Amino acid sequence: MVLKSIVLLSLSIVQLALASTITISSPKANDVWTPGHVVEFAWSLAGDHHHKSGHLNLANSKPGKLSIAIASGPAQSLVIDRVIASNVNATKGSYKWRVPKNFNANKKYVVEIGTSANDIAFAGYISIAKPATNGTAHPTPSHHANPSKTPSASHSSKTHEPSSVCVVVPNSDGIGSTVKCHPKPHKKGGKHGGNQDGNQKQHKEHKHHGHGHHSVKPSHAISTPVNGQVPA
Repeated sequence: MVLKSIVLLSLSIVQLALASTITISSPKANDVWTPGHVVEFAWSLAGDHHHKSGHLNLANSKPGKLSIAIASGPAQSLVIDRVIASNVNATKGSYKWRVPKNFNANKKYVVEIGTSANDIAFAGYISIAKPATNGTAHPTPSHHANPSKTPSASHSSKTHEPSSVCVVVPNSDGIGSTVKCHPKPHKKGGKHGGNQDGNQKQHKEHKHHGHGHHSVKPSHAISTPVNGQVPA
């Protein structure tokens, strides 16, 4: 139905144009106007065209003058939407006009140029481009939080040297073993009494590395659990 209406309108416009002594060269059918831009109406005359009587239905026209209007609706019952200009010198051949920014873009329009109701030329349909929305979004500065510095393991805790060293000593009866803890000797050495030479020898053979208690592997496998005897 829409295509049929367009075809009928085009045929009607052609028939009306053939009856006019004015030929519109601009705009042309299917042109698209952009609001805010300047468009040009251009026409030519078939000959010396002066009418002493008759009035154009869109504005009064004097001899040698013409009017320009924009209409919409069915071809046989166009309704004037806007009079662009009146009393334009017909021999001038052109007229420039700036399309209003608020021009209705939901319609299709026909341009009417003529000197009277009996001598009108038509051109159309003309479309109006819908104004582009301002979609340019200004980027919002993002606030990047500085990542909190997580202290590494090497800095988060200090290395604590153990204050004592514990060793596993087999019992004299050959059954089980005993855990014995001794104060850790100073680097410069010192007498701690008791089995000093043996403890220092074990300390030299088994140096402490890392955290926690230091365990000394006994010279033979322990088959029984530690009896938990810790001397005072």
